[in-house]
Amino acid sequence: MLKTHEGHPNIVDYLRGHEVNLVINTPMGFRVRRSDDEMRIEAMRLKIPYTTTTSAAEAVVEAIVFLQQKEFMVRELPDFIHD
Repeated sequence: MLKTHEGHPNIVDYLRGHEVNLVINTPMGFRVRRSDDEMRIEAMRLKIPYTTTTSAAEAVVEAIVFLQQKEFMVRELPDFIHD
């Protein structure tokens, strides 16, 4: 995949085409700032999860695996939390 400054198609094109469900961006290099901004803004606009660290990406993957393998229950917090 091309970087945003290298032309098309790039990650922003894939985001706009609804071909990406999660962005794990570990920025490096000279042109990072502009590319990061464009990618992050588009991901946020489209409500696509976005992370910039490998530790956060690992946590996201663990959460996805947990949600796929486990049943979970939503419960109301106790009343004392609302005070």
